[in-house]
Amino acid sequence: MKTVLRWIAVLPGAFAAMILVNILNGLTVAIIFPDFIDEVCKSWFGSLAFVMAAYYIAPSGKVVTAIVVATTYCAIGIFAVVINLRSGQPDHPAWIEITTTVITVVASVLACMMAYSFDKDKESQSLKESQRN
Repeated sequence: MKTVLRWIAVLPGAFAAMILVNILNGLTVAIIFPDFIDEVCKSWFGSLAFVMAAYYIAPSGKVVTAIVVATTYCAIGIFAVVINLRSGQPDHPAWIEITTTVITVVASVLACMMAYSFDKDKESQSLKESQRN
């Protein structure tokens, strides 16, 4: 039952992590820096938080979960930006929308690489411990 609940919590937990990071960003960076820096930080740290939270919450297949969540997150984000730019009424200039989308993709890929690295470190630790015993 615990495993099922953790799988159910993957996406809500990832969204909660992203929202929390974006709120903290709004309380710190947005006060000091211009709008562009705020959007860049939201794209970078929000994407990292979203993918890494999904990785940590998933009970098994953590790296695969991170990759699937990151791919879906980026695809939806790119689709939303394309639709927003085609509507002719984007919230920000097109260069900001495109820049933040690229940053989101890069941060998501980095999060997947981090997840893979964490799994490899965990495997090597458990291998060392089993060799000691």
